[in-house]
Amino acid sequence: MGATQRALLAHAAGRIPETLALLGGERQCPGVNSVSVQPCERVLVVEDNADALSTLQEVLELGGAQTEGATTVEQAWVILDHGFRPSIFVIDVHLGGGKAGDAFARELRTDPRFGGIPVVLLSGDNRRLRLSGDLADALLLKPFGVEDLYSVLSDLCLQSQGSCPTPEPARSPPRAAD
Repeated sequence: MGATQRALLAHAAGRIPETLALLGGERQCPGVNSVSVQPCERVLVVEDNADALSTLQEVLELGGAQTEGATTVEQAWVILDHGFRPSIFVIDVHLGGGKAGDAFARELRTDPRFGGIPVVLLSGDNRRLRLSGDLADALLLKPFGVEDLYSVLSDLCLQSQGSCPTPEPARSPPRAAD
């Protein structure tokens, strides 16, 4: 793990109490009896840099998410074909030695199984990130902070789930027969 990744993870570990509610922490929903929402329960991370992939997964898992990681688009498809159903995709735009992350995002958008799942694209190249913007629900320019990551993922997952569940209407007692 590189120095940048260690620093990010250490920063995340120190800030978890403040940021936990943004990603995997329980959130109380008004009007719903003791129901909590886990906005981003499952995250598929596709990142060709093994250190960055490991760090992203650790940060997301500290926030309560179950993660799967892939270093290539081909590995990501194998994970999906084996039944992993993410709440959100986090994909690096530049993936070495194979299909690019933005091409994978385009494939996901047209696949009926995954087309409605939010996609976050990551890149250190601002120009390439902007060019890929129509393929994603959110863009994160590297380097980004843990709070930024949690906030973006939480917002997208809550939007895709319709935020809090709607409470069931109160039922009237049965009327006596006339």
